[in-house]
Amino acid sequence: MNGSFDDWDMRAACVQALGQLRATAARDRLVGMLADDQAEVRLQVLLALDRIDPEGLRQLPDLERLARERDHWKIADMAKRLIREAKAREFEGAAATASGGTQTANP
Repeated sequence: MNGSFDDWDMRAACVQALGQLRATAARDRLVGMLADDQAEVRLQVLLALDRIDPEGLRQLPDLERLARERDHWKIADMAKRLIREAKAREFEGAAATASGGTQTANP
């Protein structure tokens, strides 16, 4: 390691620390890092965003791309799980809205 931030392991460690600290101010920068060249960095970004902004993470369009990840199976698995969770929440919300709108009072 040459001490440069160009080292992928240093970027991964920094991202991991931001997630552990739940550093909400870093959210937008982390989203940008989902395109990092190194798979381990992308994985740490997903894990950090899941701690910092789990609902926002599930709405990111990048999840579809990450679900097709070939460099790192953990990234693809996590992205697929997040997509499933988002779809389940959408379904639950739609079902709750539908059931709430069709209830009638008993005379």
